[in-house]
Amino acid sequence: MAEETGIRSYGPGKFDTILDSYAYGVTLEGADEEAALGEGNGWYRLLQPDKTTRDRIHQAAHYEEDDLTEEESDLLEDSVAVIFFERSDGIVESDWFDDMGKAKKAWDQIEADIEEDLDDDEDEDEDFDLESEMEDALVIGDARGNRYSVSFSGKHVGDFSDFDDTLAAGVREMHDSNYFPNIFYVNDHGNTDLMTVKYELQNGKPVNIKSTTVRGWV
Repeated sequence: MAEETGIRSYGPGKFDTILDSYAYGVTLEGADEEAALGEGNGWYRLLQPDKTTRDRIHQAAHYEEDDLTEEESDLLEDSVAVIFFERSDGIVESDWFDDMGKAKKAWDQIEADIEEDLDDDEDEDEDFDLESEMEDALVIGDARGNRYSVSFSGKHVGDFSDFDDTLAAGVREMHDSNYFPNIFYVNDHGNTDLMTVKYELQNGKPVNIKSTTVRGWV
């Protein structure tokens, strides 16, 4: 079997290249810098490979009996920084830099963009009347006995033992009424999450319902 060469593709999945997967694994034990988008929308990690870091990446590959190719080793050796972005769906994007000035400029821009987004969220909070919005919303809440209750526009829909069943009942109520207000989840401590949902229609009924939290209040 011929020895593999080149920058190898990771294939379908979390990473673009195999080298990305090993380098990203090192950041989970400690990156040089980290920055997070709000409400679980993604995470940035900056890694500045020194000799120790490069050795750890090589060791991780060797442990998997998957030693880096010559080209992957050269890229690792020539790079002064790599910025990873883990999206909310788990996919990891990467930018490799051989110039520290360009890497620093890119990281500074990331931090500036995140700060701007946080300021925008604060402005939105000032304009968002949570109590008023919840009066006419689909609201899921923790109930006694490890159950969940769901109400729609102030009307009690039912209690369920499973969160997915509770969500499904609420979405069906919205779909049948052809009215789609905000969706909130309130836990037993009073913390409130604003959610969005996606679903498919089968025989006119919503199925395969998936929810995503977009904002939260404590």
